[in-house]
Amino acid sequence: MTTAAAGSLAPLPPDMRRSAALVVDANPTARMTIAGQLRAFGFSSITQVGRIADARREIERHPFDVVVCGDSFPRGGSGQALLDDLRRSGLLPFGTVFILITDEATYLKVAEAAESSVDSYIVRPYSAGSLYDRIEQAQRRKVALWDIHRALEEGRHDDAIELCLQRFATRGPQWLQAARWGAEILLRLGRLGQAQALFQSIWDAEPKPWALLGVARCQLDDGAPAAAEQTLRQLLELHPDDPDALDVLARVQTELGQFAQALDSLERALEATPLAIGRQQRLGMLAFFIGNRDKAV
Repeated sequence: MTTAAAGSLAPLPPDMRRSAALVVDANPTARMTIAGQLRAFGFSSITQVGRIADARREIERHPFDVVVCGDSFPRGGSGQALLDDLRRSGLLPFGTVFILITDEATYLKVAEAAESSVDSYIVRPYSAGSLYDRIEQAQRRKVALWDIHRALEEGRHDDAIELCLQRFATRGPQWLQAARWGAEILLRLGRLGQAQALFQSIWDAEPKPWALLGVARCQLDDGAPAAAEQTLRQLLELHPDDPDALDVLARVQTELGQFAQALDSLERALEATPLAIGRQQRLGMLAFFIGNRDKAV
């Protein structure tokens, strides 16, 4: 048994009657409605703000069990931008559930929410029961992965990887998410062969696009761009508009000196996710590099 597995038991899902929530929405009526729903669920403490900057300040000052956030704000910013900022700054604890509420059920919104690692995504109009279910499910997912996250927080990467592999092998709670974490940790540690094997095993067990994409990322980082390109072509045959696959394909094509093709791949990725700032920057730099100054600007 690993050290993490032998430690204290994982916490129970938070009791909503003793939980604190933050509601972030530019529309006062929407804020009051969401707050009323959360109050009906039993939340004891509810804070409401109408601006992204105010939300960040509140999260810096107080811990929240749940953040329910709108996706657009007239004065600038978005729910995804707030979440990205909180993740980068380390201000959002693992146990905090972040729910994104939007008016659009488009692929663009879903893709951006997934890239931001949002805990759940809900489209207006929605029922109070739907919001309750999303919060409860997200809390239970976090509890199921608590031992792995604790090992990561304490710097026990080998323990975390072993816990992920055990969860994958036994098909325990949240085994797919645990396996993904394990593969990402291995990739980050530079253990590329192990990471690629795990991503491939995940793909064989449950063919998720991110698993085959992980295989390609490992191949690219291991100095095999041609193999990575072949893997990505396989993925894009199944999912032609996958922005992450197109993004990595652009990296592969750049590595192979196929600059015009790389530019085209990045443009296709941005068609699906036009608000992805990192992709815009890469497209601009690549366009400048190959002499297309107008596109770069």
